[in-house]
Amino acid sequence: MGIEENKETLKRLFDEVWNNNNLDAVNKCFAENFVRYGIGGTSIDLNTYKQFLVTMRKTTPDIYRSLDEMVAEGDKIAFSFTWTGTDIGGWGGRPPTGKKLSVEECYIARFENGKIVEIKQHADPMGLFQELGIIPTMAEIQTQKQKEKTEEENKNVIRRLVEEVYDKGDLSIIPELIDTDYCYVHPMGLEIKGIEGFSQFIQMLYGAFSDFHMVLQDMIAENDNVGINNALSGTLTGKFGEYEPTGNKVNLTESMFFTLKDGKVVEQKAYTDGLSFMQQAGINPFEQ
Repeated sequence: MGIEENKETLKRLFDEVWNNNNLDAVNKCFAENFVRYGIGGTSIDLNTYKQFLVTMRKTTPDIYRSLDEMVAEGDKIAFSFTWTGTDIGGWGGRPPTGKKLSVEECYIARFENGKIVEIKQHADPMGLFQELGIIPTMAEIQTQKQKEKTEEENKNVIRRLVEEVYDKGDLSIIPELIDTDYCYVHPMGLEIKGIEGFSQFIQMLYGAFSDFHMVLQDMIAENDNVGINNALSGTLTGKFGEYEPTGNKVNLTESMFFTLKDGKVVEQKAYTDGLSFMQQAGINPFEQ
């Protein structure tokens, strides 16, 4: 048998066996002593290869292999192909993803008497695993790293806001942390906007609570959002919004949610137990 006959056998493999699932044609393409040498030094015989074809068809029922390149010399043909298919059955016992796959492979086949007696497989399992979502692509890794970097930077902004501005009353760094479009509707009914508005709010806070103190307890970040729990305390020695000074000590826990843009806080929300605040502060809401 010559090169052209070997090429015809290879085309039959694609047309009849691989793409039309005609397992009866397997023996027309492969010798009885066929061996496929796979990735990582594995090898399978003809019967095991038939079982592999059945499994592939169950896993990806619409699998289709297209011959891309073919080079023949003597009793060998080097060829590359692309197979596509939808992950319906799940790979390696994993749940099916429903993803449309496209995988490139390269084989070197050796022929005897017009039949394939040996195949050496060269494939990219990492590419397949990336398409299945089992392992991330480089682009996904870079995106995740950037996401984590942004989240950590956002955490640092909020940490400075709590520890340096709220807890220590440092107004000088507010422009570094607060966006010009900043908006905060305080649970006590105050509407705070912009850098100047936030600065005035901090001054009012320290004017109302001479010993004001805030401690960051928990912090979680996702994308451009940060959520925190904090403990705050202070003695109401001055006027806070519409509430008159009482001289009472207040200890509260509070949740805050922040949205950041380009490393600065653009929106803030807070959830405070207002009833507990009034009870501790000695405020009768009906007298306000």
